[in-house]
Amino acid sequence: MAGLPGVRRYVQSTVRAIPGQVARFDTVDEIWVDDAAAMNALLHSADYARSALAGAGNLADPRHCEEEHRILWPRAA
Repeated sequence: MAGLPGVRRYVQSTVRAIPGQVARFDTVDEIWVDDAAAMNALLHSADYARSALAGAGNLADPRHCEEEHRILWPRAA
């Protein structure tokens, strides 16, 4: 993700299956950008198309894009 346009943060969390069940995903990935326009620009950029993430199937599903609303956030030290 380093060097891709507009990306401020990238988080990848490994999914653990509930005992006795099969996980539908291997990971949950969060791509942090400033707004929907930045996400759209990222997904349509040549840099993204050349990245390993572009071949990861439904990594960026527009149905699951969200906007963060900070309720409680630690202050910087």
